[in-house]
Amino acid sequence: MSSNETKQERFLRLLAPVQEPLERFALFLTRNREDARDLISETLLHAFEKLETLRDEITFQSFVFTIARRTFYNRKTRTRTFERRENDQIDELFSDGGIAPDDALDIQFLYKALDTLPQAQREAVMMAEIMGFTHKEIQKIQGGTVTGVKVRIFRAKRQLAKLLGADSKKNISTEISTELHYE
Repeated sequence: MSSNETKQERFLRLLAPVQEPLERFALFLTRNREDARDLISETLLHAFEKLETLRDEITFQSFVFTIARRTFYNRKTRTRTFERRENDQIDELFSDGGIAPDDALDIQFLYKALDTLPQAQREAVMMAEIMGFTHKEIQKIQGGTVTGVKVRIFRAKRQLAKLLGADSKKNISTEISTELHYE
């Protein structure tokens, strides 16, 4: 941080490259645009308030995603309100995105399959495959070890392949096995 840079300027500078992935992560967690916006607002407020605890600017992404994840789960346990119907949530996710009906149906099947996975596996595979996070970045957000992250992703992919009827189990296993051993 330069001596002339205010806390707000520093925060905005650090936020710029992670804002879009954070929005996607919040939408993935909440499955609802309005709830995602609320989660992002609460996350950014908390991150701004705790910015001085950040030791190294390079870890800002993990810092913010960890806050978002904890905020989401704290909210979820605090407020067990009625859940909106699943189809309404899926419709809302894709209503303004211009996604073709066939693609929306495929995505709906994927989301239903993802919903059957344990939360840690679901998050890990989403962050790795959809958002492009490294295993180390996921480990910083979820905790545990890098090997644990790799195992979560492996198990999630294997379960998704079963649920979605992937015929090429051997190819998926080989790809995942290679990923586990060589990263």
